Amino acid sequence: MVRTVSRGERGVDLVPIRPGDYQDQRGFAAYLRDFNQLILDARNRRTRSYLAMRNLAVLPPMLASAALRLNPEAGRSTFGTVGVSILKDAKVVVGTMADQGFDGGFILIGSMSLPCANGRTSGAVSIKGEYAAIRDYPMAIRRAIKAGASLNFSLGKSGACRPINPEKVLRVFYGPDPQR
Repeated sequence: MVRTVSRGERGVDLVPIRPGDYQDQRGFAAYLRDFNQLILDARNRRTRSYLAMRNLAVLPPMLASAALRLNPEAGRSTFGTVGVSILKDAKVVVGTMADQGFDGGFILIGSMSLPCANGRTSGAVSIKGEYAAIRDYPMAIRRAIKAGASLNFSLGKSGACRPINPEKVLRVFYGPDPQR
């Protein structure tokens, strides 16, 4: 969900970014900077995906569907191949599947601090897609949760997470003095 801006209501936008393009240690910091810029662009309604959705919305549904189906590579580069949505306060989540796009599946993550009877916590996650595409996602989510447990993200007054500091994340993953 994108915050309200002076020229419009709240909206939905995608943040298409390829983590695989950022493989080295400095690449992770670059990834976070680019991700934060895409979030800012989404809030200002300036992303390729937002503009594409606006253009597709004026077409009759059959033409919009055909446009996506006939040029899947344009859809992948604009909207991405894996959908990930995070609803941080949701107790139950059910992922969606589109008719086209998201060949790599769709991951929906809800609250990660749901109380359990034994005093521990649990999380809400829904993963949908072809088995071959999604089979490694549960383990990847477990690794991300374990790695992220040592990060302390502060929330702003609106409840939104503040931009991620790439240097702080590098220190968590690589130690106090990562090789630059």
